[in-house]
Amino acid sequence: FFLFLLTFSLAMLVNQSVATSRLSDHIRMKLNPMVHPITRITDVNTLYDYLEEVFIPAIYKNSTDIQLAESISPHLRPIDIANRLLGTVRLRQVRVDLTENCQVLPLFEQYTVSCYPNYSPGTASKVAFGPQQRF
Repeated sequence: FFLFLLTFSLAMLVNQSVATSRLSDHIRMKLNPMVHPITRITDVNTLYDYLEEVFIPAIYKNSTDIQLAESISPHLRPIDIANRLLGTVRLRQVRVDLTENCQVLPLFEQYTVSCYPNYSPGTASKVAFGPQQRF
């Protein structure tokens, strides 16, 4: 097992190339365009706007490249002519706990402000939510 792990790790490190970087940039630009960046998602409505306007068209667009890729092999969902979606799309929710006494600048330290900090394993919320606390 360790020999396989070492061989696989070395193969992945050696295979780092400009083409790999271009692929990640290509997918990033499809899923995080300047007109509707992921950072604009702040609530359920903006999430649905992002999914409808950016995500679904990026993954499930029906273009000439997609049709050509499907004619070559109909087994996996093509993202473009050379790349395929392996499996299904899965969304997950990551929540953080509300933090008390967050002050932006020392000038405002006399005020108590609550905020939601950036996500990290230490700030992750594990409290149940939703109807009848089912989620």
